[in-house]
Amino acid sequence: DGESEPQGESAPAEDLFSGIHLGQLKKLEKQLDSSEGEKQQMATNLKELQSNLDKTLKDAALQKSRLAELLAYISDLDKLTDDPNSRLSASASPSGDELPSALEKHRSWQDMCVAQLETLKRNIQHLNVDDQATFD
Repeated sequence: DGESEPQGESAPAEDLFSGIHLGQLKKLEKQLDSSEGEKQQMATNLKELQSNLDKTLKDAALQKSRLAELLAYISDLDKLTDDPNSRLSASASPSGDELPSALEKHRSWQDMCVAQLETLKRNIQHLNVDDQATFD
């Protein structure tokens, strides 16, 4: 009987101890569920951010490509001023026999300029600006 009495006294203590542990376990389970929800939300946010970053990088690459094209067009226009025929107006006025030759050179250079400007105009038309607000 002496042995059964200590067991009887320890049973309520064990029930109390188990009750405390059960309460803590439920609290920890709630925290774990909450953490899982936060983890899923953060994973969703990360995917959205990655998608936005990929789109932004793609847009930046497209803008870089467009800028390179524009620089090439400007370079082509700049070459027109390097043409010796572009300096006709700066040279001494031709006279006599030189006049038809000078006029032909000037006409040729002017035709080349017009053709280059028309090409530039066509090329720039395909560089549509998708987001006008960006450039306002």
